Amino acid sequence: MSKTPPPAITTNTPPDPAAARKAYEAMTPRMATLAKDDLALLNIDGQAAAILALSVSRFLAEPEPRARFALLHPRTFDPAHLGDLGTIALTVSHAYVELQSARAQTTEAKLPVALVDKATQVKERMLECTEYLFKRHATLSKEVASIRAGTGYRDTASDLLRLAKIYEDQKDKVEKDPVNYRDTDAADARLHAQEILAELGNAQSAEEQRCVAAMTRAWTLLRNTYAEVQSAGRFLYRNEQPEENFPSLYASSGGGRPKKAKDPTPAPTGDGGVSGGGK
Repeated sequence: MSKTPPPAITTNTPPDPAAARKAYEAMTPRMATLAKDDLALLNIDGQAAAILALSVSRFLAEPEPRARFALLHPRTFDPAHLGDLGTIALTVSHAYVELQSARAQTTEAKLPVALVDKATQVKERMLECTEYLFKRHATLSKEVASIRAGTGYRDTASDLLRLAKIYEDQKDKVEKDPVNYRDTDAADARLHAQEILAELGNAQSAEEQRCVAAMTRAWTLLRNTYAEVQSAGRFLYRNEQPEENFPSLYASSGGGRPKKAKDPTPAPTGDGGVSGGGK
């Protein structure tokens, strides 16, 4: 098969608000069916993820990708995912805008100084370790750079969880750093993230809690649907830039090649609170 260019991500302009609202209303019953234990960790730039998913959806609407996906047996890949992807991406866009509006009216909690100091020290030490070890790694270098770009308490909590995961996934490498590595940092990062999220949860308004819960459910739908499309797509395009055609949703929507987006949002529970857990 001929080489197929990756989906073009040419703008960071948010999707049409009216279309996004309509999609959100259509998907609300489906979001309500999600079990609390199945909700994803909300550690994503929702608008950037929606824009990227919409770009991939447009790519998949073209004849050649459609024909290629049609080669998959329905028991292997549900073709409904192709039609759902764009609608769910618009749903996430609407939920994201609603959440940002609610947060603009809520003053961020003042965290205990001791907690901020401990969390900052662990985060900085883990960042220095991972920046040095993975500065030439194709994907982790971007992940670490996006963590470094984070600001605010919500970013700190999310970033600590992301760093803990890197430490756990790359333990054989990070433990070799004689300067910055501490074997307690991954656990401490998760602990401090939970403490920050608890403080922020206590400060949330009722409207913000509702919007966080809705955004979590919308993001869970997008994450699950996109994962199916991405997995199948990377197989079908395995010899034709699979990671370019089906990039990570954690990539930003800046012009040109996608870059990792920062993760500004902590993980909410299905009842509208916050939690450091999630799938």
